[in-house]
Amino acid sequence: AIRFASNAFSVHSQSVYLAKIGHVKVVFSRPLPSEPSSVTIIKDTTGRYFASFVVSLPTEIAPTTKRKQSLPVVEDDDLSRKALRCGIDLGLTHFCILSTGEKVENPRLHKKMLRKIKLANRRLAKAKKDSNRRKKRKLRLAKLHAKVKDQRTDFLHKLTTRLATENQSLAIEDLNVAGLVKNHKLSRAISDAGWSNFKTLLQAKCDK
Repeated sequence: AIRFASNAFSVHSQSVYLAKIGHVKVVFSRPLPSEPSSVTIIKDTTGRYFASFVVSLPTEIAPTTKRKQSLPVVEDDDLSRKALRCGIDLGLTHFCILSTGEKVENPRLHKKMLRKIKLANRRLAKAKKDSNRRKKRKLRLAKLHAKVKDQRTDFLHKLTTRLATENQSLAIEDLNVAGLVKNHKLSRAISDAGWSNFKTLLQAKCDK
């Protein structure tokens, strides 16, 4: 990764100008809300490049959305409005079970890709060190892991966004994920679920 300060880059409609490098074509995931103060160019293990901009945002509360199903409503005198409350129970058979009765299926993304990952690992181990074939097989393995990571991140973002916008109060069990991962029988399944990342994303979105 490399970081450029405000005087070393400029943003254009379809490119970013970087000092001593020139114009680099980019695909913006969303428009920048304000003038960026810096940009960090990051290269991952698969050879993909990402531009991460630092921008300032005004503090505002995100709007909530109504659920379609009927839910228990509790009067909240402090807020002078009705607050929707929901409890979240994390698991492995189901990713989570809500107090409303809804069960969110566990996608088990790493498990679905495990056969291909094991095969790629075996092929990489058989390749000669520092050979071009080894480099290609190493890139193949990295792409498989990156695909699982991207799919898991997409799933967690969509789920946490829905939970944060449909509820005004959320309760989640306080799990010691680091301790649970030490159980060799469950470590792979727990890591595949991404509980820690789920709790981090949920808290960040609830703060908004």
